[in-house]
Amino acid sequence: MAVIGIAGYLLLGVLAFWKAYPWMLPLVTGAFAFAVHLADIESMVLGVWCIYCVISLGVITLMTVLAIGQSHRRFDVAGAIGPIHPRSASTLSGAAFPAIPRRH
Repeated sequence: MAVIGIAGYLLLGVLAFWKAYPWMLPLVTGAFAFAVHLADIESMVLGVWCIYCVISLGVITLMTVLAIGQSHRRFDVAGAIGPIHPRSASTLSGAAFPAIPRRH
């Protein structure tokens, strides 16, 4: 089980390095669900908590929240959702459409 977890963290690290947040989202969501399942087993069946599992649950929770935020942010910047850009086309030196500012 530990080897699978390590491989998953490495894969998520590579995807985060490449800023492939939409690809990360389903993987990190599945990992979060599995970590919650393991925490449930620890509390209900075993009655003891593994400190490494609790730390892993915290890390995967943080990664899930950040991946959701980054995926939504990239979706918004791509213009698929969100408000229309407030500047008019005439202020952009003859451009037909205002440019969408890139957020980093």
